[in-house]
Amino acid sequence: ANERYSFFTLDNTAVICHKRTTPLVYTGSGSAATFASSVTADWGLEWQRYPWFHSTVDPRLLYYGELGDPDSQHDSTFLNFDEDAFELTGACKQGDDMLVGKLSALFRVQYRGTSPLFKKYRVPTAIGPINHWTMKEIPNQGRVIFLAPDFNFYIVDGDSVIPCGDNIQ
Repeated sequence: ANERYSFFTLDNTAVICHKRTTPLVYTGSGSAATFASSVTADWGLEWQRYPWFHSTVDPRLLYYGELGDPDSQHDSTFLNFDEDAFELTGACKQGDDMLVGKLSALFRVQYRGTSPLFKKYRVPTAIGPINHWTMKEIPNQGRVIFLAPDFNFYIVDGDSVIPCGDNIQ
């Protein structure tokens, strides 16, 4: 009761994140099993067939496992968003890319397929999502909408971040 869980699927496996435990996997029968990992995560997502987990130990890190294998979480493969001291608040897909947010920033991550696997850059904005649960891709539009700490909704269209409503009172 009164706890938040984050769920995503990868290759017919449900992945469950809760901030006080390592991620769990459920394959459709029996009980959920733990990953072979010491990383605790409060939210996660599937992107480019990789499982991604937000670290609760260093909240500026996103850990990822092996391609297409939800049970492969490694404690040493991660993207670091330590450009400032603020923690990551959310992430979601935007087409083929992944958007990663902090309260006052957005980053775009692109899959390269060669070493280094991922290219990361900062989107020109000073606003980001309030949390992971309010950041969603709009189906069939290639845009992302999120609730920001200034009580406004924003749409990300490409690298343009546009307010799309009055402040919520």
